[in-house]
This record gives sequence, structure tokens and C-alpha cells, in this order.
Amino acid sequence: MKTASLLMLSVGLNVALAAAAAKWLRAPQPSVLSVPTQTEASAKTGVACAVTNLPPGTTFVTNRFHWRQLESTNYDEFVANLRRVGCPERTIRDLIVADVWQTFAAFKNRPDTTPFWANGPRRVAAERQREAEAFQLKEELQAMLRRLFGYEWTPELERDIFKDEQVICRVLLGEVSEDQFQRAYGLIMSAPAAKEEVEWRCRNIFLDEDYAELRRWRDEAERQLRAILPPAPFEEFCARAGLMDWLFKSGGLEELKPTATELRQITLAGVQVRPLGWNVLELEESQTKEEKDADKAALARRMREILGEARFVELELLEDCNYRGIRSFANESLLPIETAHLLYEVRKLAAEEVQNLRQDKALDPTVRTQQLEAVTASVSREVNALLGSKFGDYLQKSGQWVTNVNRL
Repeated sequence: MKTASLLMLSVGLNVALAAAAAKWLRAPQPSVLSVPTQTEASAKTGVACAVTNLPPGTTFVTNRFHWRQLESTNYDEFVANLRRVGCPERTIRDLIVADVWQTFAAFKNRPDTTPFWANGPRRVAAERQREAEAFQLKEELQAMLRRLFGYEWTPELERDIFKDEQVICRVLLGEVSEDQFQRAYGLIMSAPAAKEEVEWRCRNIFLDEDYAELRRWRDEAERQLRAILPPAPFEEFCARAGLMDWLFKSGGLEELKPTATELRQITLAGVQVRPLGWNVLELEESQTKEEKDADKAALARRMREILGEARFVELELLEDCNYRGIRSFANESLLPIETAHLLYEVRKLAAEEVQNLRQDKALDPTVRTQQLEAVTASVSREVNALLGSKFGDYLQKSGQWVTNVNRL
């Protein structure tokens, strides 16, 4: 009886627990579930609450701007979009120029579709076609950058600021703004590319019309450069560019040691006779002998005005490397300049006499040898008389021609 009572009590408790569990675990009905708003929750707790039971697919618009709104396959439209949102002009230009580099590089590096068995005229024609397409694309990209930014671009531009081309141009252009430098640099470095393009079209056989095209390009480039640089920086650029030309073609100017004022006047005089870009475009090749002589005479007149007659004559002598060697020895040995002039005259006369003896085909070889030995002996006596105690030093340093006519 006692056991049965305990069993009935246990069964009753288990039923009651099962009913309570079923009621507790039953899912709440949506109709009775109340979700406080974020404002209400914040008011009660003082802490902002995030809404987490929004319907799927709900999005919040926090900013209506997206870069896709600016993108365009048209450069003009893309640049206009960037300017409209206030993007800095230099940044816009850098973006477009970088894309231009990529576009041209991809075009140049495209695979060659010419069949491998093609040869002769067919392969040459295909290569010419590829080159023509590259020139056309380059012209289109150049025109676009000029139109949008007034900026000269060419694939030959050196992008690394530490490379020689950029360093030299920065020295030549001097103290200008970065924008002025970039525009002028592109223009300066376009000169070789312009010549290459004309050279390609005329197949390296220049006619008058080809040189005329290069002259027109040079004139337009100078006009643009004057528009980029104020008058003072432009004149400074001309002086520095002219100095580079002088240093490349003249060894005498450095030896003459002109003053700073003389040097500036000389370099600007050179630019007046042969304008900027003349040497790069090799326009001298288009001149007649009379035109070249007229340029040379005009420059000589201006040089006489700047240096005076005596120093101008000295500069002409210094253009001869043989005289430069003699003058260098005279300076080291503290000899007067007149001694250097006399020694140079002895050398020049000896060289002329030796040349005449060698060119005389009717002269017997034995007699020629004897006469060459006589010239050597005579030259030795004259040089010894001029230099005195310095004669031995000169023979050891640079005077081997005195005892060996083969050095003349």
C-alpha cells in the first residue's frame, strides 16, 4: 500500500513537470511580441540599441557618393567629373598621365600577329603598319593631354626623377614651379621624338619639306616654352642650354676662363645665331655652305665684341687641342703666353713641312728620310732655344713631336 502511494505521487510530479516545460519552451506568437524602438530603449537604459530584427535585404544609405559615379571611358568626361567634385588639378593630371602610359605600353607590347612564315616585303610592311599605328596612338594621346592640361607628353619621357634626363632638365630650367617644370620638361624632351617621327615618315631621306616641318615644330615649341616660362627664367634657360652646347663643341672656352658676365653673353649669342633645338633637330644639315659661313661670321663678330680682339684670337687658338697642350705646359711652367704662341707656330710649320715631304711622290725614299731627319734636328734646336731649362720637361710630358715627326 505504501509502495503504491509513492508510485502514484512520482507519476503525478512527472506529469506536472512535463506540462510546465511544454508551456515554458513554447515559441512566442509574433502578435504578442513587443519590440521597443531604439529611442524607447535609449530612454530607459541610457544606451543606444541596435535594431537586429529588420527584414532581410534592408540597407542603410550613409553616403550617396561612389567612385563609380565618376568613372568613364571618355577622358574628357572623366576629367570633368573629377574637377566637378573638387579633385586637385595635379592629381587629376597624374591619374590621366599614368593611364596614358599604361595604354601606350599595352599597345606597344601587344603580340605580333604576323605569321612566322612571313618574310621579305610582307614582314617589312607589317612592321611599318605596327609602327604607323603606334605613331597614330601617340599623336592622339598627345593631343588629348594638350587639350585637357596643356601638357606635352611623349613615351620617351624619363619618369624617374633621379635619371640623367630629369636631373639635367631641372638644372637647365632652374628655379621654376613644379607645374612649369613638368610642362617645360615634356616639351623639351619631345624634340628627339619629333625628329624621329619625321625621320620615320621620310625613311631617313630628308628633303626640303621635311626640314621645313622640323623648323615649324621648333618655332612652335619655342613659342610654347615662352608661354610656360616668364621672361627671366626663359632667358636663364637659354643661357644654360647655350652653355651646354659650348661645352660639348668647344674645348677652348673653358681654358680661356671668361668672367661670368662674358660667359653669359657668349652663350646667349650662340642661341641667337642657332636657336633652341637647332642642334637636337640637326637643322644644320638643311643649311647651305653659305648659310653656315654666315652664321659662323655672325657669331665671330659678336664674340669679338664680348671678348676683345686679343682674347678672341686666343679662343680660336684654344680650339686646337695641340695648342691647348702647349698652353697648359706654359701655364704649369710659368712661361709667358708669348712663348706658347711661338712654340705652337713652330709645331704648325713643322707639321706642314712634314706633310709636304710625305705627299711628294716624286721624292726618293732615302732623300725623304734624310729631309725628315733634318726637320727633326731643326725643330729640336728651335724648341730648345725657346724653352731653355724647361726643354727636358717638355719632351717628357707632351713634346714627343719634337724628336719624332710621326707624332705630328
